[in-house]
Amino acid sequence: SFTLHEKNLYVWHNGSPFTPSNVESICSIFLSDKSIVEGHIGKFGAGFKTVFAYTDAPEIYSGDYTFRINNLVSPEYIFKDESVKISPTETLFILPFRNPETAKKDISRKLSQLSTQALMFLKHIEKITITINGISREILRTVKEDVEISKYSRFELCLQKTLHHQNII
Repeated sequence: SFTLHEKNLYVWHNGSPFTPSNVESICSIFLSDKSIVEGHIGKFGAGFKTVFAYTDAPEIYSGDYTFRINNLVSPEYIFKDESVKISPTETLFILPFRNPETAKKDISRKLSQLSTQALMFLKHIEKITITINGISREILRTVKEDVEISKYSRFELCLQKTLHHQNII
């Protein structure tokens, strides 16, 4: 889920907590500990680095690890902010904005444009929750029907739902 604040973005993930290998990988460039066989996203080790367009030091809270990444590759231990509530099975990325006004505007626009089409290519993500200015919406993978497009591919139908208005879009 994504929660956009005035000065930062919170990105919650409920996958496996970080391991030492994950910490090393996210602090590296083009070094990933994920394999194609595992079916994870982020296999190439470069995607996470795009957050540096908006932040100088992303913070990561995952399992036993609480750290920020400085200068793209340097992990620095940080104390867990007690106001941040996170379960042992969640990972939280906090992106403090370098330029809050520009970042909030850009990210708000991009998150607003995110639709069910994104889930077609992210097979391991079932739901995305987006909260902007206190209004939340969910993008859900809902398999209504498993449609065979050809003998080589299948298509899952997805729904987008706005929580604030409880409308199906």
